[in-house]
Amino acid sequence: MKKALMAALLIVATATLAGCGFKGFKPVSDEAGNWRLKKEFNPYDTMTDEGFLNYVRKQLRDFRECGIDPVSGLADSQHDAAEGYICIENKGWYEDAGPICTQHWLFDKPACVEWRKERGLEHMPKPEWK
Repeated sequence: MKKALMAALLIVATATLAGCGFKGFKPVSDEAGNWRLKKEFNPYDTMTDEGFLNYVRKQLRDFRECGIDPVSGLADSQHDAAEGYICIENKGWYEDAGPICTQHWLFDKPACVEWRKERGLEHMPKPEWK
């Protein structure tokens, strides 16, 4: 009886310590945002298996051409992240949070400064961290 009680107590203590050390699930990083293809660039019917497969293939191809990992959303070491994200947007993809160069983590990159200048947004206030 004592052994069973000690084993149960040990299990509860271990679970408690493991639970306290776990800091919870992290939100998706800014780089791996929710990218979607604008309707005018999307000729695929994503409700069919073939259309969805072609949509995914296009996403993989476009992201790799721009030097962005299609899964993590991170730029590879040979490309500038801001230029890669601008390249993706030029191919018809958009991020749910808005234009990539208006977000806090790329705001000061030279490519984004130039992008905003071309669109008359050079005096736009820097967004705050959420």
